[in-house]
Amino acid sequence: MILTAMSVIAIAIITHFIIFPAIDKKENIIHRITIKQKELYEMESLKLRYNKIRQAEIAEKAIVMKRDASFTLFSFLDQLARTIQVRQNVAYMKPSARKSDISGVTISNVKVKLDNLLIDKVVDLINAIETSENGVHITSLSLAASGNDRKLTAVIETETIVLDER
Repeated sequence: MILTAMSVIAIAIITHFIIFPAIDKKENIIHRITIKQKELYEMESLKLRYNKIRQAEIAEKAIVMKRDASFTLFSFLDQLARTIQVRQNVAYMKPSARKSDISGVTISNVKVKLDNLLIDKVVDLINAIETSENGVHITSLSLAASGNDRKLTAVIETETIVLDER
């Protein structure tokens, strides 16, 4: 009887101090492995996103390097307005620029407001801006009806990068 009681106590002590901690440790390790796997998947996803952004940056810089050294966004848009024959509709062109502290580039912006435009001229202008080989992008576009004769007022915000180390 005493031997049986001691056996039960020994089994309880072994179970409590050896088996249960081992099971808990195994569950803890499995949990940590699961967390590390999720972190690894997230890191791989971030790496893919970074590589895509880096490729886009390289492509954009290549476009900018091909531009004439005297290129300015303002003169480009002014010449485009003349070519598309909407220069007389330009109410204003507001240039601005901001320098990036980390990438060594300046972002050049021009906000253009055009009044009394037919929709086909707006489309032509947008198409000419976006398909130019100068790396110019439209960042904002606002269209509003101007009068009863199916004409529009357009406000187009554009930007391009300018390499500082040119």
